[in-house]
Amino acid sequence: MDFFVESLKHWPTIGAFAPCSSAVAEKVTRPVDFSHARLVVELGGGTGAITKEILMRMRSDSELITFEILSPFAEALRRIPDSRLTVVNDGAENLGVYLASRGLEKADAIISTLPIGTMNRTLRAKVLDEVMHALHQDARYIQVQYSLLSRKEIKRKFDAKFC
Repeated sequence: MDFFVESLKHWPTIGAFAPCSSAVAEKVTRPVDFSHARLVVELGGGTGAITKEILMRMRSDSELITFEILSPFAEALRRIPDSRLTVVNDGAENLGVYLASRGLEKADAIISTLPIGTMNRTLRAKVLDEVMHALHQDARYIQVQYSLLSRKEIKRKFDAKFC
């Protein structure tokens, strides 16, 4: 699968021309206290750079649920050999429904590479509400931003939870 080709075909969904590097993956996972995190959610697993970094840092009894809306990326993520990983081929706007269907309530951290800035206002509001409701009180929400257009909106909604 060619990330660049997929990004041209699905620009509003991907919002980037290159996948995250291992350096970015290391940096965005740094704020999470993996020694206590039992449930981590990743929104936009893409090619798996951040997914693999999360799995490297997670406890053996923790779970990572990765949402990836594009089937070719979801299939690639499913090939990562780790029983703690669940790949959901669905949009982040369905996060709460999915967690409820599994009997899960709140995540200890949510790490997102979703292109918040390219989403229409309605979808962006729905995704951010889903994230807000899915976080434990002391949990972290890390959002990789390719543009600062949505930073104020995210920061206002999440205040201290946002990195």
